Amino acid sequence: MIEDERINWRIPERFPALHAREIHLWCARFGPEDGAAPEDRASLSPDEVARADAFHFAIHRHRFIAARRNLRQVLGAYTGHDPARLAFHYGRFGKPLLAHQAITTDQLGPAVSDLMFNQSHCGALWLLAVAWHQPLGLDVEQVREMSDLFLLESRIFTAEELLVQRSLPHPERRLAFFRRWTEREAATKFHGLGFDPAKPCVPPDRCERLSPTSHSVAALAYGGPGARLGQFQWSPGLLATQRPETAEVAIH
Repeated sequence: MIEDERINWRIPERFPALHAREIHLWCARFGPEDGAAPEDRASLSPDEVARADAFHFAIHRHRFIAARRNLRQVLGAYTGHDPARLAFHYGRFGKPLLAHQAITTDQLGPAVSDLMFNQSHCGALWLLAVAWHQPLGLDVEQVREMSDLFLLESRIFTAEELLVQRSLPHPERRLAFFRRWTEREAATKFHGLGFDPAKPCVPPDRCERLSPTSHSVAALAYGGPGARLGQFQWSPGLLATQRPETAEVAIH
């Protein structure tokens, strides 16, 4: 992935309120020092630190830390609570949700755990989807050359899909592969399942194609009727613009 490639989505002037039937998508690119600062590590829970330390290479460890830091900052802004005190629980295949008792305070309202989210990252690119009361699945991939493209197509596509796929010129075929791959992965994450490319997943009601940068594709899976999508570039500076009524407006 081109490390300095421009993100297609804008940085909003203020942190936006999240209303019903809206899904907000956030995109950021990790810099070389993202996740390496002691304060980034300190913002994580002990189990997140343990997961970070399991990575062999420092760049993967730092990007994991940066992704969890960003996640906590965004969810904290939506709920109006301290990012470091948010707690998560995990499904059978590791899909995270905000715990019902997300922070240790009597001020926690029951709607905080109704904030649903899903994140994905590829290389230095990070994506997050957030909505109220709405299960989500999100995946992002770099569109790149792959020497085993023929084999992968055979593993994840049906016979009908293969006929269409292999009739395309190479550049279009490569893009179509990553479109289908992200859609399959997003659908799997929507259902909270483990990804098995050889086993087709029940499609969600909706699957939106996204283009966060010129050389990446993403897919967002969700249920029910269509939702209005807000596509934003994340900046920590937005925390200073957070409206005090953000969580209240969204909940009620």
